[in-house]
Amino acid sequence: MDEPSLRNSRLAIAGGLLAAIALAGGGFLLGRTTLPRPQPEVSTPVPVPVVTPSPVEVAGALTRADILGIGARAADAMASGLADSSGASTIAGRRFEIVLPFGCEGSAAGAEAGPLHWTYDAGQQTLRIHVAPTRWGAGDWDALTLPDGTAPGLQGFWVNYPWMSAESCPQAQPGPDDEALPTDDPTPETQPATATEQTLAIAEVLPGGLDQPRRGDRPYEIVKRMAPERFDPKQGFRLRLRGRIERLPNGESVKCAQPGGVEQRPACVVAMSLNEVRIENPLNGEVLGTWATPLEDRTAP
Repeated sequence: MDEPSLRNSRLAIAGGLLAAIALAGGGFLLGRTTLPRPQPEVSTPVPVPVVTPSPVEVAGALTRADILGIGARAADAMASGLADSSGASTIAGRRFEIVLPFGCEGSAAGAEAGPLHWTYDAGQQTLRIHVAPTRWGAGDWDALTLPDGTAPGLQGFWVNYPWMSAESCPQAQPGPDDEALPTDDPTPETQPATATEQTLAIAEVLPGGLDQPRRGDRPYEIVKRMAPERFDPKQGFRLRLRGRIERLPNGESVKCAQPGGVEQRPACVVAMSLNEVRIENPLNGEVLGTWATPLEDRTAP
């Protein structure tokens, strides 16, 4: 047998290396084709903030506290002889919602019953509520007159407890311990409180004067069967008025007068147009009667 030559040996070695390289390359290519391809990365878009215009702020309804404040500043301006800085000239057209607590002294009937009062028949368990607007002549408010010279009337309600912004009956405060007073002392230190004057009203203008019928002549009345535990006599009831502030014949929305002179606190009236009247039970918020004005019949079932 022939001995392999050096040249043949080198060719054999080189061929083996080429075969190994080819085999390795083929395996590498085969592996790349069998491996799962990586999914392309999905870039999350950066959210762009959307700029929305701010809503136009609409002034809310004037509350009891607002109307009390306007009336107090108008009275102060009149008594001080200063320009009225109460903002009364800018409130025309504003909505209002004012609550008038009434009947806080309990059931009333007869001569002592005012325009806003209630009575309760325990035997029949029947509640009767009576709410009547007050009418004023032009002379009651320093002779307000219309451009044609005629005097309008006003119809509305006194804002009771005008020193209190709360929408509930005032709470009795405990007094000092009772002490024995000398029997011969003609002026004891404890005197009964005097009646408080009404100093703020909210009213509608009656261009035809007091003779002009306005939303009927009947008061707002409720006759309702009610168990005694469903209301609290000490809390009375609430009259809720809703409407818009209007202007008086002089162009202003608030008018003050001092018929008793400078020693008397001015009384002021705020002009309004009335849209809704409600009578509520403050014990549980129950609405006992609602009237959308104007109405012919004001008697609630």
